[in-house]
Amino acid sequence: MPLKLNRNNPLNRMHSNDTKTQFITLRAKGWSLARIAAQINVSPRTLVDWNQQSYAELRTMRALEVEALQEKVLASHESELTRLGQQLQRIEEEVAERKLKFVDTEDLFRLSSLLRAEIRKVRLDPELNSPGPLDIAPPRIP
Repeated sequence: MPLKLNRNNPLNRMHSNDTKTQFITLRAKGWSLARIAAQINVSPRTLVDWNQQSYAELRTMRALEVEALQEKVLASHESELTRLGQQLQRIEEEVAERKLKFVDTEDLFRLSSLLRAEIRKVRLDPELNSPGPLDIAPPRIP
């Protein structure tokens, strides 16, 4: 988005449009004014002025950045849920093929139960961080 700054302000004539655009981009990503000042070599006072002049544009861009991050987290969440569902399906298919007299079946039921609990947790309490690997011991094989 092009930066709309007052050309009559002497501060705005001292820096290129590329520098101002870079400021807007970094600020929209959540960078602090001090960090931006060091990155693009512009005084913090000038950045404060630009920040005030560009408030509406920055607010819109920041909202877009947050929305993109939320979509990324949601995709990761859905991917994890799909993976857990597939793992549960494989275990339940294996359980269905076995006779209940085998001890290993107990382990498969335990895994099935743990996976169901993990799926329930992911469905009901999504976190911003993607869930870590399951802490489940593999079934014993005789």
